[in-house]
Amino acid sequence: MHIYEMQPEEFNIEDKKIDKVGNVTYILRPIEPEKACRSCGSVNIRKHGTYNRKVRDLPSFKANVGLIIKGNRYLCKDCGNTWVNVYESIDSDAKVTNRMRDYIRDKSLVLPFQNIADELSISDTTVKNIDYPQKVVENLLSHDRYFF
Repeated sequence: MHIYEMQPEEFNIEDKKIDKVGNVTYILRPIEPEKACRSCGSVNIRKHGTYNRKVRDLPSFKANVGLIIKGNRYLCKDCGNTWVNVYESIDSDAKVTNRMRDYIRDKSLVLPFQNIADELSISDTTVKNIDYPQKVVENLLSHDRYFF
């Protein structure tokens, strides 16, 4: 199996919507609720609200794929800390899945950012804002000063 095909089992699919041009949006809900406070470790926690997080994933059969994650906000009754769900497949503040991020990193070694953005139907700013390892940055700078 190719790295980009790995699918973590951390969400249930609640709905799937397809727009007029064939782009797909999945409505997801986390499978596992939080069990303890991320700050103090207390299990005396409760749900403190919900939120919808929009994230892009790799295209499927040339259709853009969007994810809307219906996550939860939690409150620790002992220390007062609040937090939201954290996922293995998506970095905390990312607007793309980790597999899409990795795909962009790989493509950035051979293609200009704008070409990658056009291929994935995302902004070149999203491509530029990917957290690139230092090795990739050095390679990009040595080959094409117009990538950044």
